[in-house]
Amino acid sequence: EEIETLKERVLESSEEFCTACNYCKDCPNEIPVMKFMEAYNHRILRPDRPAAALNQMRWHWFISDVNRALAVCDQCGHCVEVCTQHLPILERFDDLRQDQKKS
Repeated sequence: EEIETLKERVLESSEEFCTACNYCKDCPNEIPVMKFMEAYNHRILRPDRPAAALNQMRWHWFISDVNRALAVCDQCGHCVEVCTQHLPILERFDDLRQDQKKS
C-alpha cells in the first residue's frame, strides 16, 4: 500500500522534482544547491514526514545543520535563474529552514 501511495505521489508531483541536472552548481556562495533540492524531493514524496528531507540531508549528504549550511545564502537568485525545472529554490530553502526549526 505504501509503495502504491508513493507511485501516485511521484506521478502527481513529477514536475516539482529536481532532476539533479546540477546547473545550479556555480553558486557564488558555494552552496551545494543540488543536494538541497535532491533532498527536497523526499519532502515532496513524503509530505506526511516533514523530516524526510532533513534525514536525506543528514544521512546521504552529511549536512546535519541546514540553517548553518544556508547561512551564506544572500538570496542572489542565481540558482533560480539557471534552474532548468524553474523550481522555487529560495522558497524551498526557507521550507527546509522551517523544517529544521520544527525538528
